[in-house]
Amino acid sequence: MSRERDLRLDLAELLRTHAAGPGADLRALFADPRRAERWSVEIGGCWVDLAKQALNDDLVAAAAELAGRLRLHEALEQLFAGEIVNASEGRAALHTLLRMPPQAAIPAGLVQHHAGIQATLSQMEALAGRLADAGIEVLVNLGIGGSDLGPRLVYEALAAEALPGRRLRFVANVDGNALEAVLRHLDPRRSAFVLASKSFGTQETRMNALSAIAWMRAHGLDKEEVAQRLVAVTARPAAATTFGVPPEHVLGFDEAIGGRYSVWSAIGFPLVYAFGVERFRALLDGAHAVDQHVRTAPWERNLGFLLALVDLLHRCGFGHPSHAVVVYDERLARLPEYLQQLEMESNGKSVDAHGTPLPFPSAPVVWGGVGTSVQHAFFQALHQGTDVVPVSFVAAAHVEHSLPAHHDALIANMAAQAAALLRGRSYAEALAQERDAADPAAIARARQRVFAGNRPSTTILLDRVEPRTLGTLIALMEHKVYLAGRLLGINSFDQWGVELGKEICGELLPWVAGGAPVAGFDSSTAALVERYRAARSR
Repeated sequence: MSRERDLRLDLAELLRTHAAGPGADLRALFADPRRAERWSVEIGGCWVDLAKQALNDDLVAAAAELAGRLRLHEALEQLFAGEIVNASEGRAALHTLLRMPPQAAIPAGLVQHHAGIQATLSQMEALAGRLADAGIEVLVNLGIGGSDLGPRLVYEALAAEALPGRRLRFVANVDGNALEAVLRHLDPRRSAFVLASKSFGTQETRMNALSAIAWMRAHGLDKEEVAQRLVAVTARPAAATTFGVPPEHVLGFDEAIGGRYSVWSAIGFPLVYAFGVERFRALLDGAHAVDQHVRTAPWERNLGFLLALVDLLHRCGFGHPSHAVVVYDERLARLPEYLQQLEMESNGKSVDAHGTPLPFPSAPVVWGGVGTSVQHAFFQALHQGTDVVPVSFVAAAHVEHSLPAHHDALIANMAAQAAALLRGRSYAEALAQERDAADPAAIARARQRVFAGNRPSTTILLDRVEPRTLGTLIALMEHKVYLAGRLLGINSFDQWGVELGKEICGELLPWVAGGAPVAGFDSSTAALVERYRAARSR
């Protein structure tokens, strides 16, 4: 353990030294006329440009050497072989197995798991067909976290391709406004509900499910009719049948599938319903292509490794606290939120896998939005703010609508923002735009119009937004997070940080709902509960 910790400290020192030296001036790196070619990689319709990041061959070679000493390839093989990589919970992480095609060579210890995955996929296809044949036109996914964000991202990206008469709606929040906003537009006889919960004990999902059942009963459906409109996706099938879901409507998946890595599993059932199993298989195929790339490509051309290295360079080398994801495609509006959970829940930790405090920062704050809209919101701070915020730009090249001029303008805006972040504007250039360079007001204005530049970005350009490229993009981000976590010594597959708030909620809820006060809480929390109860009683 001490040897690995020393190697990780060496990696952090390498990143700090590079950030203060060769990586300090991004613009100088473009003295290499082949830089754009050298630092771009394409996988299956997904082109990634890292030229505007502070990478050079010396840094990548040194980081690759440390990765070898940290047995990073071995860590990848452990993942693919189904070995325990989630030590704190004693589990493997089987999300890569979910997207291995039927004809693939499966590790001996995973053959039965893979056969079960293929059987579940067939069950998903059959159940989707039965629901459609029964007149179900809207499937409402009740889930939260990974049980919501993955299917929602893919559905909203591909909604225009949904099969005729099949729509999805999503409710994650326990806030009754969220559920009512969906229910008020539904016909209960043409709607069904997916209860997506790995444990089948998630508070928000169970509460929304009970309210959805009450809504159906209030609209005249009997117990059997209600049951036929329930589907459960869970790692606890017995809990689902006890709840009242028919056994033939229960889709299972393994405990070794983490929520934020689960869109490839039965959690993706709504996508099979909406788009058909072949499009879902294309999503899996795109992800599998990335698995093969990350597993076999040398580190210097390995996109999973390079993206992880870029993230660690910003966080541990430059000390940048956040990372903005800006999508120049309305269909991908959920991507920043999806990546927020994937990165921050996976690697947002302050101790390593052995419980030892980290001597360097871990995951950045991930946030973002949709361009061009956000150019009129937070891009002021990106260009001229006191914090440097690395940006990931994501767009698609192919025009999927009847307004091609709009798409040209969209991509021009994205390219311009990335170029402006890099180039900047000097004081001399700003002053030259003024009529009277000696005017004190002009001088003040020029100083306000200076752009520091030298601000990094990554550009990801998809050929088009389709199932395969979406699978490629999502799986690429998963591997980036896993490799970054292993380089930091973090277990990327547990999430103890979500537990304490849940436990305290369980203590507080009876009091909030009208019960006796609960002792042991701080005065601020107690005042909030009492204020709420008083306001509710008026």
